[in-house]
Amino acid sequence: MIHNPDSSVWSDQESLAIKFVHAIVHNEMTDEIWDHCMAAWGPKETTRFAMFVGVYNLMWMQQTMYFHRKPF
Repeated sequence: MIHNPDSSVWSDQESLAIKFVHAIVHNEMTDEIWDHCMAAWGPKETTRFAMFVGVYNLMWMQQTMYFHRKPF
């Protein structure tokens, strides 16, 4: 279901959040997605959500680095 953000199981807000997170994580942010987020959430919430996703993504990259390295 997460790979189909336009599914009827998601509310409009949930669908937008899924698209937003995907765009940030995969470096695919578009003006359309950004503008929808700004209209729905405003600049403060959009920025807050973007920062949260960015920090979480950074932690994931760090964990991946530690767990996939070769032991000494």
